[in-house]
Amino acid sequence: MESFVIQIHRRPASTGRGEVVGMVEAIESGRTRPFTGQAELLALLGLPLLRLRPPPAPTGSLE
Repeated sequence: MESFVIQIHRRPASTGRGEVVGMVEAIESGRTRPFTGQAELLALLGLPLLRLRPPPAPTGSLE
């Protein structure tokens, strides 16, 4: 099993949802690769793209 160190940062996006960016380091090889977005992160980890659902909209009033 491969081990990774992953640094994830969220930066503001004009759409109101933060975009994730960061670095992935493979422990065994020491190789470090940057990524921008979920698809690139999962590709670097050798995982299929996951479709994350946005959080549900708030309901009711807080008054």
